[in-house]
Amino acid sequence: MNAIIKATGISTSKKIKSSLDHATIASKKCLEEATIDKNKIDVIINIGVYRDENLSEPAIATFIQNRLDINLSPFNSKTTFSFDLRSGACGLIYAFQTAISLINNKKAKNILISSSDSYPSERKNKFFPYTTAGAALLVSSSNKGVHFSDFFFRTSENDFLGLESFSYTKDNSKKHLGKNINFKINDSYEKIIQEYAAREVKSFLEEKKIDLEKTLFISSQLSEKFHYAIAESVGLKKNNVVNLYKRFGDLHTSSLTFGYHIAKKEKRLKGKKHILFLGVSPGISIALALYKLSLDDSL
Repeated sequence: MNAIIKATGISTSKKIKSSLDHATIASKKCLEEATIDKNKIDVIINIGVYRDENLSEPAIATFIQNRLDINLSPFNSKTTFSFDLRSGACGLIYAFQTAISLINNKKAKNILISSSDSYPSERKNKFFPYTTAGAALLVSSSNKGVHFSDFFFRTSENDFLGLESFSYTKDNSKKHLGKNINFKINDSYEKIIQEYAAREVKSFLEEKKIDLEKTLFISSQLSEKFHYAIAESVGLKKNNVVNLYKRFGDLHTSSLTFGYHIAKKEKRLKGKKHILFLGVSPGISIALALYKLSLDDSL
């Protein structure tokens, strides 16, 4: 799995309410940081779930490609394939695995992964549980020692959902469909998903036997205590946990990219050998990715 996280970008302006705008801005920043010709992007994957006007088709990734003007001419020999991959806050882990498969099979060298979530009407809504923001991450092929060494996916066997989101139409009028999203959140949701995630993460770490002292933990951020509770239960120290919640709240599909971006900016990778990414979603589902750092990253 010879692939690296080459660059990241985030979009945090509270003035911007559009998920597409956030994803586009973050993607542009990511490409600027990577100092790569945008037309060398082979694949764009968008993992955002809650988008403008509840749009499902065409794929948001195609709009991002269009706005960034990446290989749009049908007469060019070089093309870029864009698609959406929706798997909640686990989305980045699935996108990582997809990117690695494309690279290992020599189908792509540079994969841009974007994310963002917003209330569909682009207006502030106090019942929307996620922070409106965007993020992007570039995965590229590499001959460095850095790589994704392991992936791990689990879904609970019971039928507990925990969180449900749905849209409705008033008086059967289609004009309301793209303007609302509603949530039903079980009072025990965070506790149950935390306990389930902790058990599975512990099982994974016991099998891999990695040095926890030199492992940075980046996870979904359901609350201020969520990620710390999981870390403590599996033997990870508090200072090895990336905490975003106090600054950004629950970033949902952008949480893991934000976590890596902030950790690298604050030099939290220094002295670390691994990053453990954890995404959690209703269902209950968890996804883990173990990323081995290069010497350059950990300095």
